[in-house]
Amino acid sequence: MLHALDCETWPIRPGQVSPRLVSVAFQTGQSQPAIFHRSDDWQSHFRSVISCALRDGTPLVNQNIAFDFRVLINEEPSLAPLIWQLYDSDLVCDPMITAILLSIAHGEPQANGTRKAMHLGGFALADLAKRHLGETIEGKGPDAWRTRYHELDSVPIKDWPAAAREYAIEDPGWALRVFQALRNSNGGARPRGETRGVRTSWALGLAESWGVRTDPEYVEALKTHLTAHVAECYDRIRQAPDFNGWLRSNGSRDMVLMRERIEAALPEHERAERITPTGKRTTDRDTLEACVDAEDLAAWVDQGEAKTELTTFVPRLEEGTALPIHARWWPIVESERLSCRNPNLTNLPRRSMLIGGVRVGVRSCYVPRPGFVFSAADFGTAELRAFAQICLWWFGHSAMAQAFKDQTKGGLDLHSKLAARILGISDNDAKTLKAKGDEDFDRTRHVAKQTNFGRLGGMGNERFILTCRKDGVDLTLGGRLGNNLEEIAEALKLKQFALFPEIPEYFARINSILRESGGDNATITSAGTGLVRGNVGYCDTCNHFFQNLVAQWTKDALYVIARECYNVPSSPLYGSRPIIVPHDETILEVPEYKAGAAADRQAEIMRLVASASAPDVPIECEAALMRRWDKRAKPVRVNGILVPWEA
Repeated sequence: MLHALDCETWPIRPGQVSPRLVSVAFQTGQSQPAIFHRSDDWQSHFRSVISCALRDGTPLVNQNIAFDFRVLINEEPSLAPLIWQLYDSDLVCDPMITAILLSIAHGEPQANGTRKAMHLGGFALADLAKRHLGETIEGKGPDAWRTRYHELDSVPIKDWPAAAREYAIEDPGWALRVFQALRNSNGGARPRGETRGVRTSWALGLAESWGVRTDPEYVEALKTHLTAHVAECYDRIRQAPDFNGWLRSNGSRDMVLMRERIEAALPEHERAERITPTGKRTTDRDTLEACVDAEDLAAWVDQGEAKTELTTFVPRLEEGTALPIHARWWPIVESERLSCRNPNLTNLPRRSMLIGGVRVGVRSCYVPRPGFVFSAADFGTAELRAFAQICLWWFGHSAMAQAFKDQTKGGLDLHSKLAARILGISDNDAKTLKAKGDEDFDRTRHVAKQTNFGRLGGMGNERFILTCRKDGVDLTLGGRLGNNLEEIAEALKLKQFALFPEIPEYFARINSILRESGGDNATITSAGTGLVRGNVGYCDTCNHFFQNLVAQWTKDALYVIARECYNVPSSPLYGSRPIIVPHDETILEVPEYKAGAAADRQAEIMRLVASASAPDVPIECEAALMRRWDKRAKPVRVNGILVPWEA
């Protein structure tokens, strides 16, 4: 037996994504649905349904149910502990989450999978009913009652139009039937990762509802600078000595002339590869960056970054000066990571610039509310630690895991160990150079870091070289390693393999998985409690296992952190609010008067959760406090207490 509920509300509007309740409908098992107006005694019925669910272990179901729970808590905050108890007891189900997981497991094409789902296309209740029940839900059009219930806010349900009443009553039943059909299609079982997905949806929904604010002075300074910078880039393009007029006066491009310019500027060895399927010269960023001596094309790339920030991010930053920005979080993509849009808070532009002696960028425009500071905690070298744990599970040994253990006793970190191999020096000499801040060693360590992170995903030499170029990494170390990039890339790979011999074993295992699947793609089951993923190619398979394990750590930790922030008064985190989750990091707004204790608890939860999942590799996680979002922030302690880092 299943229970269901569904809320009708006022419309979502800027600054309010958990709007005022109008009515709530309940369906218990096969009984007829009951509908209550917000002025009715709906709370006692809700408590009765929850008590029944907790007593009998009966799940409560609805499409995007986290939204309904937020609405109910806004109406009656005393219900929050009951809702958290439901989540803790694994008694919350969401057809949308179930459908996404099954779609990922079936390896559906991206057009029908989770990227389209970012817009709820393909995973809205009407889409699921059509796909899994073969039925059409009426009343979902632009002028349907679903968007007009605020008109009935003060109207008793007995006086509602029949269409409004029917729509409100039918929705819980649709959710129940769709959910049951999804379960039946999976043999009656929950898909792997469902509990995590449902809990993450709840925690992210709370973060979305709280939102983030921005600093008006920084936003205005950034906007002014970017506008001037785009204009300056256009001037540089037009004044470049080899410019042939491909940039028109209105800022648009003459693509015929631009392709001619690229053809003239591309190194000869790059020309054969940089062709579109229709036979035209490519004009993407990689191609433009390959034209290393073309000043006009380099300036076009430069203005492209600035223009993206100006048109995509600045308008949202401006909104955040008046109202909270409610970014749209999405709880699951193919690797089980989460994602975000409007704006994409998981992948903001990294660059910043000095404006009036102050460093300003998109990130630094985000500021906590008065009385709060930001607390950011991330897993150190998370993917490498996850990789080491997986190798221990698969092969029973891992030199990388041992290196992490040695590091906790004062040994070299992984990147410095590889840098020592690249330079042909001992670990002790490397340790001395690192302690001195030797610039040559630092540059070598940067190359080693690029190798350690980049190569684990099955990246070939050509792609590795291109990635290093895009990231501004000099693989030659100023000619010290030679000038043949292909030979350097191959030599770096072999040194990495010699230092960590489990890496070639890992790749052999990936190849075996693909061979056993009979082709270039496979269906894979994640380590631990992660999801099943279908139709996965070689590089995605290489990346998946360790990326997925880190996603499990981050999302499980986010849920525990959110629960203590909202529902555990004895926790140092109580009263804090999760706001941003950039993949392997959590960022909270914490009350300044107890910020140090809150941040330490945040990092502790992340370590404990990851250690429970990966018990054989030391987990590193430390928090930093800051007064605005800044990737440079470091932990600062005064008398042992964490205090805000200052730029």
